[in-house]
Amino acid sequence: MVIQKGLIRQLADEFYQVAFRKKVYHNLEELQKDLDEFLYQYNFERTHQGYKLKEYGYKTPAEGFFSGKTCPKLPFPKVA
Repeated sequence: MVIQKGLIRQLADEFYQVAFRKKVYHNLEELQKDLDEFLYQYNFERTHQGYKLKEYGYKTPAEGFFSGKTCPKLPFPKVA
């Protein structure tokens, strides 16, 4: 759940707030096309920002996912 909240916040901060200032979308297909382009760039071209994953030599999220290496175990809150 923590990772999902981070992704949603990142999408809001880095995609939606910027996209809605630059362009008026007339239909969902235009918005989806720009979102797809952003997610491709985010996962395959942009270097990774996570400090724990940098220790493992990942440069992009896709490289980390497809490398076959195990990621460090992140501390998740305990659910009661």
